[in-house]
Amino acid sequence: MGKNLDIAQAKITRGFFFSSEIVLLRTTFSDYRIAVIRATDFGMTRASARTLCQKARALACINASFFDESGKPLGLVVTRGMTLQNIHRGGKTLTGIFQISRQAPSILNRADFLPESVVEAIQAGPRLLSNGEKIPGLKEDTTPTRRTGVCIDSAQRVVFYLLDTGFLGISLNALRDILLSDSVQCRDALNLDGGGSAQLFIDNQIAKNSALNAPILIEGTDDVPLVLGLFPRVQ
Repeated sequence: MGKNLDIAQAKITRGFFFSSEIVLLRTTFSDYRIAVIRATDFGMTRASARTLCQKARALACINASFFDESGKPLGLVVTRGMTLQNIHRGGKTLTGIFQISRQAPSILNRADFLPESVVEAIQAGPRLLSNGEKIPGLKEDTTPTRRTGVCIDSAQRVVFYLLDTGFLGISLNALRDILLSDSVQCRDALNLDGGGSAQLFIDNQIAKNSALNAPILIEGTDDVPLVLGLFPRVQ
């Protein structure tokens, strides 16, 4: 729909009455870059994805890290090559790192993280896919809640996704089937903070060039301390 940028919305029907909806944004790194945007950069503890996107002049934003009761993000935060928070190594949730290095974007186990050459990074979890395979041992969850995440596909493109699971919810295994499908083709995938934090904003600058022809705003019920933002590369 745009230069090296795709946006898609789809319904996933289950039975006669219940369905889920998924929104995906996919991009290469030849024309766009991804960076961490923090609410504290603008004098706030937390804010909506739309507010942070507009203040940072990003084209699209998705919520990222989990956070504590005071609004402080949990786990690793790296931005512009500076480590602002160290990695969290305990527990079974914050198991993955999404990072942008000078070479390429990647999703990896927190145990494999090396700070050298990393420009942007956040920690979240659990990891859902690794090298095109479902990561074993995940606790199944069919809670009827929104889910957001980031994946890297077979062409090394980054995909942001938000899944509104509807009344019945959707299992993590079913979500992984969607991400592995021929239309999405994720190889590595990381769950981001869902539920009330799940939110996605796509600015009219890119949405108007798509079949959707309008900004996309899926609001959360909770403000968040940071988001992943998509920016045009300076030519």
